[in-house]
Amino acid sequence: MRAAENPFEMRRIESVPYRMSDDAWRAFDERLAATNYRGVIVGPHGSGKTTLLETLAHRLRGKGFDPLILRFYDRKRIWNEEDRVSVSRVNEGMAVLIDGGEVLNFGRWWMLRNRLRSAGAIIMTSHREFRLPTLYRCETDTALLSDLAHTIAPTHAHIFANEYESLYHAHNGNLRNAFRELYDRCAAM
Repeated sequence: MRAAENPFEMRRIESVPYRMSDDAWRAFDERLAATNYRGVIVGPHGSGKTTLLETLAHRLRGKGFDPLILRFYDRKRIWNEEDRVSVSRVNEGMAVLIDGGEVLNFGRWWMLRNRLRSAGAIIMTSHREFRLPTLYRCETDTALLSDLAHTIAPTHAHIFANEYESLYHAHNGNLRNAFRELYDRCAAM
């Protein structure tokens, strides 16, 4: 099977917005307002933090914010020239969304926080509690893996119907890695 035809191709997976009930979104929005739009989305690898952050960017745009996403995936990719330019234009109408906040040491976080003081919102993802209030904890389960598989690949999801629980446990709840395995298995078909 060609990569572009693979039902679990990454582009398809990334196109699915974060799943949250209307009540959960209301509670999330209330928590955002209560923390003056500053906080952290916490969760382990592959639990949907980045997906939630991207979904949140669209929701914040609807509330009048101009979202700016900064992505820090490792300590080598922190604070490059593009980031400096982006942060220099931050104003109260902007929502700064930081993906990968756990790689920011205290000094880098302090510098970034000072430069973002005028931002209307500062929300980041992290694998652990951080220096801002926790807004939401991303969690996964077998049912979510199955539901997402049926959404992403409705014509192929049934093939793996009896395997979602073992896939979930084999990857310690990391849905990103479970979908990578599903991709590889479809590629071998």
